[in-house]
Amino acid sequence: MRHILSINEFLNESKQVGVLYHFTTPRGLRGILEYDEMRSANNFISFTRNFNLEQWATTHGAYCRISMDGDKLSSRYRLSPYLYDPADDEVSGSGEHLDVETRRKKYGDEREEKVLTPIIDKIHKYIIQVDIIKYPMKSNEKTTIQKVEDAHPDVNFNYVEHFRPVKHVLVTA
Repeated sequence: MRHILSINEFLNESKQVGVLYHFTTPRGLRGILEYDEMRSANNFISFTRNFNLEQWATTHGAYCRISMDGDKLSSRYRLSPYLYDPADDEVSGSGEHLDVETRRKKYGDEREEKVLTPIIDKIHKYIIQVDIIKYPMKSNEKTTIQKVEDAHPDVNFNYVEHFRPVKHVLVTA
């Protein structure tokens, strides 16, 4: 026997993405929250399902992790799986092609998603929380984070020793 969806069931059906993470620098975090958007020179914005990319903090100064509601994001934007390859990365890539096994050894078991747009606007409505890892930062980076936190009391900031997974919760607009 076939089940016919009611109008409420149909309207509530959506892609189940879960939590996505975006790692950035204190300066990048300031720009994202100040302008209420994420912007990329590419035609996509990268997110990951890997909650713990602490190596980005030490190698790229990405001490800030923004946890996003992937379900809500996918209801407005198209997402596509993506595997980072430095040969294809115009921003921080070495230009050296790495096979999948070497990439996993170097970058961990990163599972990325690309949002196929150069701009995500009204970013606040997708943010679950922002975690700041307690690494030795330059004083100007600490000052930047403090100013960002003070300017955005609506955002849940956490200072953590290590990144942990974030449970998926509904974010209300």
